[in-house]
Amino acid sequence: MQNQGSFGDSFDSMKEGAAQIGGAVADAASAVVSSVGTAASDAKTAVENTAKKVAKKAAKARKQAARTVRTVVAKAKRKVAAKKRAVKRSARKVARKVPKGPKKGARKAAKKGARRRK
Repeated sequence: MQNQGSFGDSFDSMKEGAAQIGGAVADAASAVVSSVGTAASDAKTAVENTAKKVAKKAAKARKQAARTVRTVVAKAKRKVAAKKRAVKRSARKVARKVPKGPKKGARKAAKKGARRRK
């Protein structure tokens, strides 16, 4: 009968050891889950930060491109305006040099005379 007692004690100690091992495994699994969760959170934060940086750079590049386009358009407008002024100026000079044609009444009379001759 004494054997049974020692067997019972060893069985109890085995149960206790198994419980301790189970607790240790549970703690280790919990630690792994926690570290995986932390790593996932860190990765998510890193991705968000990178996306923000990329978006910021893209917005900056878009603004710079718009600024460049505005500058180019403004320069083109200035050149066109300068050409228009130059054309008007030269047209006025030419108009001053050309002698004035006959007045309206004289032109009508010339037309009538041309019709009668036919």
